[in-house]
Amino acid sequence: SEVIQVSEKSYEWVETLKSALKTVETDPSKNIVLYAQGESTNGIIGLVNCVKQEPGGNNVRSVFIQDPTAPKFSLTAPLYANQLKKDLLSNILKPNGVWGSMRHLKLENQQDKPTLQVEHAYINALIRGDLSSLKWIEGPLTYFKPEYNPNTELCTVYYAPLNFRDIMLASGKLPPDALPGDLAGQDCILGLEFSGRNSQGKRVMGMLAARGLATTVLADPGFLWEVPSKWTLEQASTIPVVYGTVRYCIICYSDGNCINTF
Repeated sequence: SEVIQVSEKSYEWVETLKSALKTVETDPSKNIVLYAQGESTNGIIGLVNCVKQEPGGNNVRSVFIQDPTAPKFSLTAPLYANQLKKDLLSNILKPNGVWGSMRHLKLENQQDKPTLQVEHAYINALIRGDLSSLKWIEGPLTYFKPEYNPNTELCTVYYAPLNFRDIMLASGKLPPDALPGDLAGQDCILGLEFSGRNSQGKRVMGMLAARGLATTVLADPGFLWEVPSKWTLEQASTIPVVYGTVRYCIICYSDGNCINTF
């Protein structure tokens, strides 16, 4: 077997790999062992997924060593020799010293599986235009730290209405490219307004650029208002976008001498 170390620090190994693939194409009795060690974010897994489709790719085996305490890779080292005897395409040594691999499982095949209970999640259509693909997804606010976001307010969502734009986007009738700014490149663009409570427990309603259909949102204080005591949160959730749009028109297309009732 020919052993090739895959590294993202330099790519001299690419030509070596090309030559090795040509060799095993004519001599199927030989194998190519690719390994990565000392780089926790190495792309060897994606590389092997591509190489296995090439001529000679059936003879490729990979070892991704994520355990920093593991010995240097060698075909004669018992730790690696015993694992390679299993003749598996992908072999990943986890930091706890356990061998494993990675699998890509489609969500539709996991309907009967238990889901993960999280505090921060949002709704998104996994397939744009297919309303049946709407799923709850764990959101990035799981890792939210107030000290890194001083000009934002973390709010708990009680009500998040469906805006006309949401319906058009989810059904595929409105392309994401029609949205302003960089919204088209975001993974979720559903949800414009909400009502709930802020971090101090006050009843609030607000507007968002996107991702309002969620359990929690990160709001700009400039687009966040306290809910009047006579309103329910359900009623308040439908107010921000409509009244915000009307107020915007008044400010932009009048002399600005309007009574502030918002």
